[in-house]
Amino acid sequence: MFRRSKRKILFVCAAVHNSELIFESIEASSLEEASNAFKTKYGTDPSKILGPFVKKKVFQPQSTTNLKFDGDPKKAMFNGWLVNAFFLKEPANSAFLIFIKKIDKETKQNYKGTIIVPINEIRLI
Repeated sequence: MFRRSKRKILFVCAAVHNSELIFESIEASSLEEASNAFKTKYGTDPSKILGPFVKKKVFQPQSTTNLKFDGDPKKAMFNGWLVNAFFLKEPANSAFLIFIKKIDKETKQNYKGTIIVPINEIRLI
């Protein structure tokens, strides 16, 4: 059976010491523990403690596709966006899109980065 790992609990502590702002995120199980850790490290009590916060896990997908490009990029439209489309040999009948700018103001979809789509979903300009 898999056990889910505990998420790290963070407290943000801040203080002014010798006319200098000290600001740090401290991993602790309670407010008091965070305050004591800050005091031990900097020799002063924090004047403000925010938290607890849970550190967000960031998903970084692994690239599992080998891309083989076929020729130069073409300007195209995809779902109200102007894109550079790189046609692919592998996977076949697909295009690798790099988003340039939104040209249809009514389009609610926002894209980040790049995607691979079937060729029949784009329109060449």
